[in-house]
Amino acid sequence: ILDWPFREGLTLPEAMHPLTILSTGLYGDDLPKQNGAPLRLILPWKYGFKSIKSISQIIFLKEREKSFWETRAQPDKPKKINAVPPSAVSTISLPD
Repeated sequence: ILDWPFREGLTLPEAMHPLTILSTGLYGDDLPKQNGAPLRLILPWKYGFKSIKSISQIIFLKEREKSFWETRAQPDKPKKINAVPPSAVSTISLPD
């Protein structure tokens, strides 16, 4: 289950990027609910999940808080990789 409201954070340079758009409309009409009304953040130069729909609040902070996905990230833990030795791999030759 996802927490509500969804939270995302941008730095001021990211917010001021020339491709950052706060949209209230689409093709000359008001922005429909399915497209993120009343206000949608569009960041075409970042991952799609950063383009937040239906913004309800904008807060300016001295430091960026952790975003929705950063709060769910696992702490960095070394991962054990079980490598398969070449002798354990079998190959099959297919006829031409």
